[in-house]
Amino acid sequence: VFTHVYAPRVDPDGFTYGLNAGLVGLGADNAIARIDNVAVQVLPPDWTYEDTEDFDSTAGILAPLTGAWALDGGRYAGTPTDGDPALATYELSSGADSMVALEAKLRTAAVGGLVFDVYGPEDFKFVALSAATDQVLIGHVKGGGWNVDASVARTIYDDADYTLGLQLRGTTVSVTL
Repeated sequence: VFTHVYAPRVDPDGFTYGLNAGLVGLGADNAIARIDNVAVQVLPPDWTYEDTEDFDSTAGILAPLTGAWALDGGRYAGTPTDGDPALATYELSSGADSMVALEAKLRTAAVGGLVFDVYGPEDFKFVALSAATDQVLIGHVKGGGWNVDASVARTIYDDADYTLGLQLRGTTVSVTL
């Protein structure tokens, strides 16, 4: 058994690519080859970080970005301030080939959910439950304007708990309720 490390391929724009970015196949050079039982597998990503926040006595990993946040009976309650939404975030550095999964139990009488790809209080993406419109929303905020990119109708009761799941993989967002 031996190994060899190739230098990454660099395209004209300066982006680098590893060996997993190209095509795979079989080859022969001036020979007859007979090959069977070939399988190509993409391995699932390794989990490198996993955490659970129960909001018993401290807010733990989440830090308030905007709004007023308080612990209340094992819940983390946020109230908007100065026209900005209440946001509490955690900086999670991940690569383009990473998969990020979040799940939260929430209750809202208006709009509440999970934020991701956050650059500031007026620049982020979100998945949310809207009790006012009975919808699950996927959208973005840019320059203070709230934009809904996709929605699905679901009855959302303001006095019920919901488990909202979010999975990010590449440029794809998947939501579970």
